[in-house]
Amino acid sequence: MRIDIEAANDDLRAMDQDKIRFESELKRIEQVAEQSVNGRKNAEETIARFEKRLSDIRAAAEKAGAELARLCQEISAAEEKSGEDKRIMDELKSRRDSLSSKMSDMKIKKTALEKDLEAVKESIKALEEQSRSIGDSSVKSAMAIEEQNRIIAEKNELIAKREKALESSDVSTRYTRRSRSEYERIAGYINAVVTQKTGNYMVFFPSYKMMNDVADIYCEKYADETELMLQKNNMSETEREEFLDRFSEETDRTLVAFGIMGGIFGEGIDLKNDRLIGAIVVGTGLPQISNERTILKDYYDAENGCGFDYAFRYPGINKVLQAAGRVIRTTEDTGVILLLDERFWQREYDLLYPREWSDRKPCNIANVGKLVADFWEQI
Repeated sequence: MRIDIEAANDDLRAMDQDKIRFESELKRIEQVAEQSVNGRKNAEETIARFEKRLSDIRAAAEKAGAELARLCQEISAAEEKSGEDKRIMDELKSRRDSLSSKMSDMKIKKTALEKDLEAVKESIKALEEQSRSIGDSSVKSAMAIEEQNRIIAEKNELIAKREKALESSDVSTRYTRRSRSEYERIAGYINAVVTQKTGNYMVFFPSYKMMNDVADIYCEKYADETELMLQKNNMSETEREEFLDRFSEETDRTLVAFGIMGGIFGEGIDLKNDRLIGAIVVGTGLPQISNERTILKDYYDAENGCGFDYAFRYPGINKVLQAAGRVIRTTEDTGVILLLDERFWQREYDLLYPREWSDRKPCNIANVGKLVADFWEQI
């Protein structure tokens, strides 16, 4: 029985030791668990700190990104503004250069205008001298004037019998009317006149451009019926002589010469007898607009309201009369004169024609050939 108690005591002691060991192990386990809890807590705190820092970094990154985007926009706007400023500067420089060029041109034009003004003043002075001279000559005796008028009337009557003057009513040489159809009509008039009698004819134009355009059409349509000759620009003396010599050649074919009003063959040449039997004048001969013409027009508009007459109409009709005057050079000459422009029917021109044209006849493309044929039959 005693042995059992000791054994039991031994067991109790052993159990006490085991308890102490278990308690110590439990305490260690509890310490480890506490440390584990603290470690987890520390880890969670660390994670929380990292997440906050990450969030802060993200927020900062977003702010930096927004700032970067704003800076990029500002940089782009600055670059655009810089490009616009450069464009504006280039445009201003270009305008400055253009204005400088215009100023230079204006100075040149001013100098030219001053020269034209001096030339016009000289022209006006010459006209005034001519007017005074005419005024002085008007004091001739009445008997002398009457005798002179009688001689002129007889001469005009004689010329009128040997000259046929016609005016078209369906042709215009105005710039707005110049076209192939109008040139075809002019070419038709020319052919209708020159085919009524074999001989030499001259056709006078206001410009080389119109002359060449009508010549092309005339050659297309009527080349086989007549021989065509054209005045050239800047002809030499030899070429001029050869041109005029053609009017003296004996031939059984009609010669038609195209020339320029106011040019070398429009005045100052004598083709007497049958060397020239007809002249066709295309257009009213108005000079081109220029500074000198404008100044002259303004001057006479202020003087008497007739600026257009003095600056344009009178110089133009003078070229027309000179060209038409190539036909009748003596009382023995015979010929036809055709004026091609509807403006010739205006009263302002009617007052400027010579007396021998008082019985001139209207014509059109349909009857001009018959009128010319009838005239030649009467001669």
